[in-house]
Amino acid sequence: NHSTAPAKEERTLPYLFGVFFYAFGALSLWYGQAAPILWALMICYSFNTTITLIINLYWKISVHMIGISGPVAILSLVLGWWGVPFYLLIPLLGWARLRLQVHSLSQVIAGTVFGYFATLLEMWLILNYVSIS
Repeated sequence: NHSTAPAKEERTLPYLFGVFFYAFGALSLWYGQAAPILWALMICYSFNTTITLIINLYWKISVHMIGISGPVAILSLVLGWWGVPFYLLIPLLGWARLRLQVHSLSQVIAGTVFGYFATLLEMWLILNYVSIS
């Protein structure tokens, strides 16, 4: 494995920065009265990065796959059928991660499933149960 991706031990600090800046972005968007879907997405990104940080303490999940599958899930909800072509990005990126030998198949699949379903669930919970009034 000629991995160019950092070892899982080297990912903690960048994840912490990500959690902080996503949370800051969510608060800024909320305070600026942005559309709920925008600040809700930032909350999802902060939460998913926190979970990824915890997973990363034990196992190297594919963050690239989390980072593509979550937004694709939301795009398909927001755009309807116009969002379907974005699904092609998922196997393309998964293939690239495997081809570059930076992740195993299980890491790619886990990242995809986690990113997709966690984002959908979180968005549903946030948009249905969190009020900004």
